[in-house]
Amino acid sequence: MEASTVSTTRSSPNFGPLFIATAATLWTTDFISRGILLGNGMLPVHIVTLEHIILVLVLSPFLFRFLPKLKEFTTKEKIAITIIGGGASALATVSLTAGYGLNFFVYGPIVALTQQFQPVVAIGLASVLLKERLPRHYYLLSIVAILGVLGMYWPVVSLLAISGQLIEIQTGLLAAFFGLSAAILWGSGTVLGNYLLVHSETKISYFEMVNFRFMIGMVFLVIASVLFTPFGEGIALLGDFENLGSLLYIALVPGLLSMLLYYFGLKSTHASVATLFELAFPLSFIVVIPLIFQEAQIAPIQYAGAALLIISTTILSIKYSKESEVIAEEST
Repeated sequence: MEASTVSTTRSSPNFGPLFIATAATLWTTDFISRGILLGNGMLPVHIVTLEHIILVLVLSPFLFRFLPKLKEFTTKEKIAITIIGGGASALATVSLTAGYGLNFFVYGPIVALTQQFQPVVAIGLASVLLKERLPRHYYLLSIVAILGVLGMYWPVVSLLAISGQLIEIQTGLLAAFFGLSAAILWGSGTVLGNYLLVHSETKISYFEMVNFRFMIGMVFLVIASVLFTPFGEGIALLGDFENLGSLLYIALVPGLLSMLLYYFGLKSTHASVATLFELAFPLSFIVVIPLIFQEAQIAPIQYAGAALLIISTTILSIKYSKESEVIAEEST
């Protein structure tokens, strides 16, 4: 979901991409559990809040040891980690879950695939925030990626527009909003995470990043759930063994385990390689969903749109990687 902008050395084998691919595959597995919880009446914000609470409880022995390091952060670093936790961890995951909850069989694959737009956002933000040079043809490839996103949504919007089902059109646009919101938030998390891991004054380890990310995300989510939703009703639903098991799986496997693998690999993996191996997420999603659920129909134009999106973002990341290596060689 978040691609690195870290350059790697070539003196020894780099297994970082393998960890990223494993993490990306694990992300695909949580749609069933999220679907169970949504189907049983749990709100998206409650699912993500309880997920973060479980994660923080599991990590609490380490978290209390790491907390004093937050005092060493500069103001810029504190802003960065707050956006990562509140945006990339909390709000982005709520957007993903809410998109799945609209109508999973119609919009779920589209919401997941739209997140592959994230490298366009990440590279653009890296240029603005980290003053990194944009790769050649960035704007052209970004337009191609946007056309790919439109291709994935075209069957929903065009056919429903002809039939006059305005409510369904609005739902389709809402799904687009959720998918693109998650992509933008994760893209922001990419750049800010790279800043904290590599470029900041108070460099933190990948494990510290995971701890701070989930803790800050939990704080935002608990406040929102308590103040603006009937959070007690969400907690009560955990009395159902199926709900509790689904939530534990979401938190511990595609949540904790995948993020540990992801940040471990991210520390030593360049942007282009990370993006290529992250394709395990959208590619496995677009293959697995129709196989498991016959109701999930993906039209040819949506496959074409997905191909445009994936190809354009991959080329963009490769160009970014090559030009970053040239800049690094010139500066040495």
